[in-house]
Amino acid sequence: MNSRCRPEVPELLYREVEVEGRRYGVVTLPPSAHVHSLARDLETPTRTWPKNSVLLRSGEGNILASEEDIRLMRQQKEVWSVRTQGKSAGHPHISLSDILTGFEVIMGGNVSVMEEWIQPMFTEIGHSLRSQGMGRAVDKPEGLPRRYMRQIDEPRGWVAGWVFTVNAPMREETITTVTDLFQNHIRRVAVPQTEKFFREFLEGRRRKILIQFLVYYKPDDFCVVTEAHISSLEEVTPSLDLIPEAQHQALDWVGNHGITTEQLTFKIHERHLVKYPRLGITPPQSDSTSSSQRYW
Repeated sequence: MNSRCRPEVPELLYREVEVEGRRYGVVTLPPSAHVHSLARDLETPTRTWPKNSVLLRSGEGNILASEEDIRLMRQQKEVWSVRTQGKSAGHPHISLSDILTGFEVIMGGNVSVMEEWIQPMFTEIGHSLRSQGMGRAVDKPEGLPRRYMRQIDEPRGWVAGWVFTVNAPMREETITTVTDLFQNHIRRVAVPQTEKFFREFLEGRRRKILIQFLVYYKPDDFCVVTEAHISSLEEVTPSLDLIPEAQHQALDWVGNHGITTEQLTFKIHERHLVKYPRLGITPPQSDSTSSSQRYW
């Protein structure tokens, strides 16, 4: 099951019951803190469910969850989700407050407009991190090595994003913690703020915004970057919802190839996550082409 599920399900419970002289096997899926989607296409006797789909039970069959369904599921899970504990847990829990050592902001484009959009977003994210005991990462952030910052500083039109430094190697349990970081501290702020930006500043204009999510795994000296290229209000939510999937794809890539490059970059374009990442750090572009020409 986990070969087709992202994030993976940590446990299944099994017991046998007897009803009217017949013995039945009961498989129980404990509550999860995540909304689970298909990691690849799933073929069934009746149809093929596409990758990245979220399935819901309806009567005796399954249906595709709508964006509204997924939003409600996330709200419910934030309320009643429980942390898996004990020997049945697939991996030890990693506390984000123990490994998060850096939180930085990416901003480029029209400064006055960008500040009006971004300042409320990052103020709220910083408050959220502090409230969970991660003030060190907000107040005294540990920065990325300079070789990564070169490409971030390169102006490319409307750019906004987050840079996180974690003092933990890239492992499955670390990815789960990073996913929780995005879902609990970033997404709930970023989605409404970005939608507001499109409505107020970009409506009716043929412009794009580039949202970046960078996680630097310090012990491995390795960076995973997700670049979401968003060109319309309708693309905001589905594009940002693919950011955690990129971290899982990076883990799969490292599992198959090892850490053979200093950085993996995954692009999200037209609501789709690229299948193969870009390897290494992008060198600074020539000054012969203006930033607006390069990006627009």
